[in-house]
Amino acid sequence: MHELSIALAVVEGAGEAARRHGADAVESVRLRVGELSGVVADALRFSFEVAAAGTSLAGAGLRIEEVAARARCRACAEEFAPGAPPLLWCPECGESGTELVAGRELEIVGVTLPEGRPCPGSGAAGGATGGEGVMCRIVDLRQAVPAKNDGLAAALREELAGRGVTAVNLLSSPGSGKTALLELLLARAVERGLPVAALTADLATENDARRLARSGAPVRQVLTGGLCHLEADGLRGHLEGWLPDGTRLLFVENVGNLVCPAAYDLGETLRVVLMSVTEGEDKPAKYPMAFGLANLVVLSKTDLAGAAGFDGDAFAEHVERVNPGVEVLRTSARTGEGVGELLERITAVGAGRRPHRPPLAGPHLRGYRHGHDHGHGREQAHDHGHDHGHGHRHEPAPGVLRLEPDTGLPVR
Repeated sequence: MHELSIALAVVEGAGEAARRHGADAVESVRLRVGELSGVVADALRFSFEVAAAGTSLAGAGLRIEEVAARARCRACAEEFAPGAPPLLWCPECGESGTELVAGRELEIVGVTLPEGRPCPGSGAAGGATGGEGVMCRIVDLRQAVPAKNDGLAAALREELAGRGVTAVNLLSSPGSGKTALLELLLARAVERGLPVAALTADLATENDARRLARSGAPVRQVLTGGLCHLEADGLRGHLEGWLPDGTRLLFVENVGNLVCPAAYDLGETLRVVLMSVTEGEDKPAKYPMAFGLANLVVLSKTDLAGAAGFDGDAFAEHVERVNPGVEVLRTSARTGEGVGELLERITAVGAGRRPHRPPLAGPHLRGYRHGHDHGHGREQAHDHGHDHGHGHRHEPAPGVLRLEPDTGLPVR
């Protein structure tokens, strides 16, 4: 469950704050959760109770402040509610150069600790926690729940970049054809003499590693033991002592899941989200965070589009709704369509081409791909000037499908 991983991080963060302030118990924790964070509040409350059992947070209350989504147009400065699934085109001027300014928050606002001032709810103080006569103190944190993971991801990204490695995080549902496509990508890279390696994650079996090893590339299997996603710390551990020197391209095949993996930065250079034509053209609308945070979207099994009755125009509209301007590439592991183009697209990023920046990332929300941990108990993010605020689009790489802004249909 995605919320259980978050609850464990909340318990860890709040517990560390309590220890820093000399407390051995926590009365309550206050969170801010954005509308587009992908978190279900009731599920998080249940998971928090489970995660807190046997810790200093056992029995602590959990207060959740839900934050409505807001987006801003960089062209005309109009602010608007993007809705659900989010529509990130400006309703005022029609530009796609928008950014999310609220709605993806996942933050520990503060913790209430026993002893000190009267607790909220203990008579005169008012509120919802604490009994009569109980003394508490409130500690403000303003700490992103995934702050630890994001800090580790930023360090790993810097380390890999220093070694000249382009890391690609591949996300998809089970059965999308991700492994078959990756096998072809690895084989093409090996044929070209490109130093490439792959790490593949699954809950059980080493089947995918055996398949991918047929390409001739170094491959490592990661068994998560039931965990529904990879995290930066675990990825670093699996790369240490294994990633061959001189590797220039690293593929990370994430666990087959479009919910949990979307929330975790692994330190990748490029995030690629795949779906097959057999999964339904409305999948981007059903999983807006996964597709909305992609640097590149790949449509797989295109050789089955006719048999599946796949509506390419509707698919294009759904992708463009949640991630305006993202490039979409059609591929087929059976026919080889788009495989060479996809490899070219990835190597171009390694050569310095700037990836698409998803509007859902938002410059203030965890600084997607650019976050820095300043050690002040809160995260700060920076916009390093990669988007120029003109609402324009960059020319796509060869073989990459571009969507028309007015219709959401592919450019031919």
